[in-house]
Amino acid sequence: MATKTLLEEFVAQLNASIFLAEFAFPGSELTIRGQGKVEVADHLVLLDDLGIIFQLKERDAAASSAKAELNKWFANKVRKKAVAQVRSTRELLSRFPGEKLRNQRGHEVAVATKNAASLYAVVIFRMPNTPGLTTERYYPSRSAGFVHFISDVDWLGVCRYLITPAEIADYLAFRQQVLTKYQAADDITEAALVGQFIGGDQVAPPSKKYDRVLAALREDQAAWDMSFFIEQFGDKITYREGDSSPTSHYRILSEFAKLSRSELREFKKRFLLALDAVRDDRFELPYRLACPRTDCGFLILPVTKELANNARNALRNFSLASKHLFNVKKHISLSVVAQSPFLDIEWMFAEGVNEPNPELEALVERNNPFRNASEQLLPRYFLDSAALKEVVGESGVG
Repeated sequence: MATKTLLEEFVAQLNASIFLAEFAFPGSELTIRGQGKVEVADHLVLLDDLGIIFQLKERDAAASSAKAELNKWFANKVRKKAVAQVRSTRELLSRFPGEKLRNQRGHEVAVATKNAASLYAVVIFRMPNTPGLTTERYYPSRSAGFVHFISDVDWLGVCRYLITPAEIADYLAFRQQVLTKYQAADDITEAALVGQFIGGDQVAPPSKKYDRVLAALREDQAAWDMSFFIEQFGDKITYREGDSSPTSHYRILSEFAKLSRSELREFKKRFLLALDAVRDDRFELPYRLACPRTDCGFLILPVTKELANNARNALRNFSLASKHLFNVKKHISLSVVAQSPFLDIEWMFAEGVNEPNPELEALVERNNPFRNASEQLLPRYFLDSAALKEVVGESGVG
């Protein structure tokens, strides 16, 4: 393959920090039986049903920056060639499901995209910012689908504020909806669209005022950020039984990668409570969380030193009961045991339909091993109300 451009390196590193290297495929080549390697997108993100096709276009820095020349370059490289490459990628992923791509971890992973037409498509371009030059924000194609056009500077801004895969996907869906419905003025910046998305006023016409919503966003990354834990998952995990392929843990990672920051916030809160209990050698009931949006439940079992030898059996039993009671398709359970000077975390992943289990239900009815659960509508973002009023005026954002 050709040497990567600065833009390709930039996007590869930025995307890997958000989508995890396990689900990021830079310089993607699909390995097709009987045909060898076939180039697809410049960069792919594939995370179960969440997927994004990236095409990257960079104008030679030594080329003319005249407005007419830039318009010609954009029409040829971005609107024509990049869109054609998106179309080709969709076709290849649809025609050859199950074939393999090499991810940013260096692992060969089978493509399991259920519907290539549902993947988001983004063309990230780099070109001189010439005064008076305006470019299209998107291109609706019958064969390639809806294709977003975003400059590299704007994409960096998007990823500064939207830093989970779920947020990026939801933003692209919002961006398509609002740009299709309303003819955005040339002076509506990408920051204004991001601010409108974060502010929650997602059905209103685009407005310049929304870029100031970003100033009201309260940074609470420490409350939900699990990157210190998730990014090292593949390096730290060892297998005790069953499948021990280098990608077995992807099933667990993918569920974490699909969580929004509000859901990650709730998981981290419970995880830290479990750690405190283990450090104090204090008995606590399991901490649980269900995410209906992804149809996945989570259970964290703090284990005292006295019960450490029975931790695995207890985790199995709790996992079975929790998955059934949550009635979710997927369930991730982990036990935390103190093994001085470290903590030993054992994981279990379960997937499948929950069959009727009257015996289990009767057992739980007699002696419920879990805390009472309740449904909550969790805010994704926290905005400073005083700052919000100051920057957008009395009318607010919604």
